[in-house]
Amino acid sequence: MNYKILLNSNILSENYQLKLLLELDFLIHKYDSVRVLNCVIDSINISNLEKTYSRKTNFPISIMLKIVIYANMNKIYSLLKKLV
Repeated sequence: MNYKILLNSNILSENYQLKLLLELDFLIHKYDSVRVLNCVIDSINISNLEKTYSRKTNFPISIMLKIVIYANMNKIYSLLKKLV
């Protein structure tokens, strides 16, 4: 289905998709741990990891690795603890 960018949010139609122009990059401090982790993961060679898991998921392995490491850095091991 072809979508058209919806500039007037009052118009609703099945052929329109709302596009939000958000720049949230300025909210994260320059030396925040998430930026440091991003730089570290981007600088190391994870090609063996990508070869191993590339066929099992459509999601980029580097992003999955960043999410898991960042969660462990913040002592988040499972979402079940948060839900219960």
